[in-house]
Amino acid sequence: MPFWRNYFLCAAVAGLIIIPFERRWLETVLFSRPGALISSGYARGLDELVTLSARPWEYLIPSIDHPLWGRFVARFSRRLLHGSNIPEQTLYLGFVPLALAAFGWAASRRRSLSSRHETLLRIFSLGALWTAFLSVPPYIPAGPVKIPTLSYFAFHVAPMFRAYGRFGIWAVFFVACAAATSLAHAARRMPAARFRALCAASFLLLALEYWSIPTEFAVSVRTPPPVYSWLARQPGDFIVAEYPMMPYDEASFYEYLFWQRIHGKRLVNGAPRGNGTAWAYFERVRDLSKPEVVSLLRDAGVRYILVHPAMYEEGPIPSRLKRYYPFAAAALTYNDGKVPGNPRLPKAYQVFGSDRVYALD
Repeated sequence: MPFWRNYFLCAAVAGLIIIPFERRWLETVLFSRPGALISSGYARGLDELVTLSARPWEYLIPSIDHPLWGRFVARFSRRLLHGSNIPEQTLYLGFVPLALAAFGWAASRRRSLSSRHETLLRIFSLGALWTAFLSVPPYIPAGPVKIPTLSYFAFHVAPMFRAYGRFGIWAVFFVACAAATSLAHAARRMPAARFRALCAASFLLLALEYWSIPTEFAVSVRTPPPVYSWLARQPGDFIVAEYPMMPYDEASFYEYLFWQRIHGKRLVNGAPRGNGTAWAYFERVRDLSKPEVVSLLRDAGVRYILVHPAMYEEGPIPSRLKRYYPFAAAALTYNDGKVPGNPRLPKAYQVFGSDRVYALD
């Protein structure tokens, strides 16, 4: 009992510290209807559960970044992404761990497993099957009928959870544990030299199987874009508006946050859906072509408007990430790839390559 008492005491102390700061969020999440949570942005609709759930083949397809066979599965994976993205849906179990787990079950059928290893193998195998089942979509179509799964009912209780495909991480964990149990059995049955050879071969095959090297695994920060270096040198605490102005949860928006570390200025961009006033303002100023946008930004204290034509062409997904999204999503642009005109915009104050700065002072 002291063991559990310590955990309860730690949880109580953590709650006393956290709850006062998160009271409003907890009230919204716990006492709002699912429809209100969805409209406020705290939760997503059932369609997102369908998008961010796992499909059986995703447990058997390696990463598209694998240097040997990634190119052979890339097109197939991107065509069957059901609106999601490659990093979210890469749940590859690995054929080596599956083969080792199958070896353990073969030993179980021959009744050569110890009772302890038998129990562990059953627990881990059931754990893998259970968590894989939890990762499936909220319903399974069977002709004209849709058979609901556990996530369908869980959504109506806790609609703030949406990425049930991440249960697949636990499936990978349980398969690895089942494979380890098989190796533990082999250690008892094999001569030491043969077991070491088996482990060495398994480790080499695992290293090959899980080898994944993204084409652009790092972003250079040594030389920031000139427009942000210039902005960082401007004195004062002022506000900047960057265009295209996209919702805060689109991939391209994080480019703005990434370079905000360099210039350190406040941004109009990034209004959350849960803040009604901020979101309403975002909706009014997101389209640069509207004549009233310039005066709205000026009245809000914006000093500079930064326009990035290249980002209009790139669309919601930055170029280096397009290979991880469905073909249709990767082809999207903002405003057909063109900067919208606005006759009330002043002459460009500064130009850095294709980036333009407009001063509203």
